Amino acid sequence: MVKRSIVLILILLMLILFVREVSSQERYWIALNFEVEIRSNGLAIVKAKFHPFTSEGKSLYGDPRIGREIVVREGSTVEEILLMFTSDLTRLKYRVLSHTY
Repeated sequence: MVKRSIVLILILLMLILFVREVSSQERYWIALNFEVEIRSNGLAIVKAKFHPFTSEGKSLYGDPRIGREIVVREGSTVEEILLMFTSDLTRLKYRVLSHTY
């Protein structure tokens, strides 16, 4: 019984020593507005406007942490914009004229 208790205490101590602090991802929403201009030659110019805010409605515009997250996800945002025009992305030619934030 004593041996079992010692083993249990050692296991608990090892678990406590290896516990890492974790933090959750910040909860926020991004309002996304598009300005789309389609020219007569078929060229479409899309301006995506981002405005991050908390679930309580507080603006997070200018928050550097949120800005970095938006920049990291820029590639997937571009794909989502392209999907407004086709379901086959290989059929489109596109160029990003300016980057987010």
